[in-house]
Amino acid sequence: MCKMNYYLLLADGVAVFHASYVTFVTIGLALIAAGIAMRWEWVRTFWFRVAHLGTIAFVCAELVMGTACPLTTLER
Repeated sequence: MCKMNYYLLLADGVAVFHASYVTFVTIGLALIAAGIAMRWEWVRTFWFRVAHLGTIAFVCAELVMGTACPLTTLER
């Protein structure tokens, strides 16, 4: 019974990470658009843009290959 609790805790951790990933992709795009309009310098930094583009590219690659998200698989 004790092992089951660890699995549930791990699944919750993966779900929190998954929600953070989705939030970064969606809110990040809105922040980039708002940041350009409001001239925020931090939305133009190289590492923010690379991280955001990389997360979007990963999701697009999953879609093109027709595979399930590995985070969703872990949650199950």
